Amino acid sequence: MPDIDAEQWKPVVGFEELYEVSNLGTIRAIATRIKKRLTPRTLKMQTSKKGYRTVRLCCNYRKTSFLVHRIVLHAFVGPPPKGCETGHYDGNRTNNKLSNLRWITSSENEADKQRHGRMQYGERNHQAKLTAAKVLTIRLLCGRGETATKLARCFGVARMSICRVISRETWKHV
Repeated sequence: MPDIDAEQWKPVVGFEELYEVSNLGTIRAIATRIKKRLTPRTLKMQTSKKGYRTVRLCCNYRKTSFLVHRIVLHAFVGPPPKGCETGHYDGNRTNNKLSNLRWITSSENEADKQRHGRMQYGERNHQAKLTAAKVLTIRLLCGRGETATKLARCFGVARMSICRVISRETWKHV
């Protein structure tokens, strides 16, 4: 039985003569534009603003950044099925081992975010205009007969936002 942690190498799709990717998420240069390297050189990775590992690949004097997890999946599993994106089983965006990656739908990815506690809802959402305390106050005042229009003016949000808070369409967790 083959060792799943043994490093295996495959060509990077689109850069087959220049780079290789391993099932452990490492990328190395095997050639330059002019000649093959005697010893492959492991490339340095950067971390994107969203926390994903990226690597810069060069072809025809142009360097372009690519997401490492997509390179790994593309080389070992194949191109993404229509409408699919990359998913990390453990929720760790820097763990680019093949055993941790899979192609998933957007809705599966959203469910993963919720399972891993990375969902940006409530006050964690950078666009939130309400807080948990204000939501509780809105529900209390609504129970006492205040109108959604009056509450909307009072809290500086749209009337529909108040209706969604009251019906628990939003702020379900409070």
